[in-house]
Amino acid sequence: MYINADLMMITRIFYQLYENAFKYIKKALAVSPKKSLYNRVIAYYYKMGLGVEKDLNKAIKHYEVAHEQGDVFSTFEIGMIYRES
Repeated sequence: MYINADLMMITRIFYQLYENAFKYIKKALAVSPKKSLYNRVIAYYYKMGLGVEKDLNKAIKHYEVAHEQGDVFSTFEIGMIYRES
């Protein structure tokens, strides 16, 4: 009984941390919209649903921007999303 309550509390804390991190990364992205790392991180948050609602279309969009900047990890992630679909 206590274990479930503790897990729920820890889950809420982590979700809040992800939400805050997402907000700061979005702000950084607004300053440098073509920065591949920021786009890759935002894409990962959307792909996994960390601090935001899971949205593969938005994830792909951000991965593609990072891919255009030469980010090979994003290229790989795009392929994995299409493979898993």
